[in-house]
Amino acid sequence: MKNSKPIRPLQKKLIFFTLLSLFISFSISTLIAYGFIISGNLRSYSTNGQKQANLISKQIEDAVQAAEQIALGLVYNRTIQNLFRDESLLNSLQEHNIIRYVLSDYRNFTDPGNITLFSVEGKPITSSDGYDMQASIKSLPFFSSLQASYGEPVWVGVHKDANDYANRNESVISLMQKVRRLDIADNSKTGTLLGYILININIKYFRDILVNAQWSDEGSLSLYMDDSTLACEIGSNPKGRNLLHMSAPIGRYSWTLIGKLPISRAFKDAAWLFWVILVEILVALIFIAYAARLSKKIASPLKELEKQMARENLNPSSHTFIESNIEEINSIQDSYHKTTDRLVQLTQKLKETELMEKDLEVATIQAQLSALQHQINPHFLYNTLDSIHWLAEAENNENITAMVEKLSDFLRFTARTSGRISIEQEIENIDNYVYIQKIRYGERFNYRKEIEGGLYGISILPMIIQPLIENAIIHAEREDMMPVNIVLSISEKEDVLCIVVKDDGIGMREDALETLLENIRTEKVLGLSNVFKRIRLAYGETSSYSISSKENKGTTITIVLPL
Repeated sequence: MKNSKPIRPLQKKLIFFTLLSLFISFSISTLIAYGFIISGNLRSYSTNGQKQANLISKQIEDAVQAAEQIALGLVYNRTIQNLFRDESLLNSLQEHNIIRYVLSDYRNFTDPGNITLFSVEGKPITSSDGYDMQASIKSLPFFSSLQASYGEPVWVGVHKDANDYANRNESVISLMQKVRRLDIADNSKTGTLLGYILININIKYFRDILVNAQWSDEGSLSLYMDDSTLACEIGSNPKGRNLLHMSAPIGRYSWTLIGKLPISRAFKDAAWLFWVILVEILVALIFIAYAARLSKKIASPLKELEKQMARENLNPSSHTFIESNIEEINSIQDSYHKTTDRLVQLTQKLKETELMEKDLEVATIQAQLSALQHQINPHFLYNTLDSIHWLAEAENNENITAMVEKLSDFLRFTARTSGRISIEQEIENIDNYVYIQKIRYGERFNYRKEIEGGLYGISILPMIIQPLIENAIIHAEREDMMPVNIVLSISEKEDVLCIVVKDDGIGMREDALETLLENIRTEKVLGLSNVFKRIRLAYGETSSYSISSKENKGTTITIVLPL
């Protein structure tokens, strides 16, 4: 019996099985593609959000640094310095607002807020936008922080200053700084406290930076200061676990920018894909080829973008992207390209600025040291060579060999142009020098050293003690023609290194000592001037020197260096 029925049901089953297989495989592959797309969107969303937060933090850092530079410019301005020293000058100045008059010379000047100058007694001198002249900065609750500082800027968190006419009912962030005297004519007065600067910056100044950043409407941006208190905030401040958190520190400050974005935003960007998937599943047999192609067009560029973002090289010229006819993907690629290009430019500009500043600082110091080193008086070398010549003619013994050896060691040591040496090396050089001078001057002087045992390994500048010994040998004499006793002592007292060279020679009258000190300040006495100038260049204001002398009592030179 001929049976033709099994053929058609089998075909139907095969067709149904094929269609079901295609339907299931397409559904799974489509869902997987959807998962990759969402994952890529999340990574891109998080990365771009973090990069945007970093850029905003850089803008805030620039604003903070600009305010500090304005304060520093006022501190070092000659007109402001004179005003602090003589408040009566305020009446003689034609410009009503002296602060804005001084700052008008600054390039790219942006007014940060109300700037007020206070005398050392705490009373207002003048203000850029008005301040209660009966108030006192010392009555402000945060004055103790300013008083405890040496001279660095002091930032105060969000508060209200009722004495500030411009921001009386507004919240402000304050920048305070001490003003110290700069006196080139009289160095001893440099560093004297003249008064204080208070800059009240309206919190709107920082909030505008956050607003102009165009952060997501569904997220929030929060700026926190040192004490982790909220300075300002924009956005809806979403709550819950499904949030992306971006934290960006504000440069060298302890401020922090916190950005929050809902994860649902990443799904919303790809929500239309879900409906596409449902439609494609219902008409799988018709659109399976198109869906596969569409999936590839969506997944491939995103995966390529993800690879590029994972690379450490941010140079935009090294990035290669797959062309896509989907606007959102092209927009993401273009946004990433612009962001990396901007980051590269900012990084390069920052490096160039830092290198230029360091090169300028190093070049200035090297030029100063080089100028000082080229002023070394050659008379000692000539006199020593004369002594060797005389000794070679008068005696033919081992003294010549020893003297030449000491001189060679001394000359090799003085040839050093940079770096530091240990106290032990400096003492060895002094011993060579004293040995040579002993042969030349004989019993004219006696030399003794008193050095604490634990100090030999400490590093100091080369050739800062030997010129003091040389000065004592050459200039110290006694009326009774007895040998001059020269004592070198090095000790440690309260975390400072004390170097003392003392002799019991004829000393100096008070007027002669004042003349000597003036000649040292004006660099007419090259030996001592070079020593003290090198010390100031290397150690700054933390170092000091003094010269004391009494007639027929001797002379003492003291150098104090920080450990």
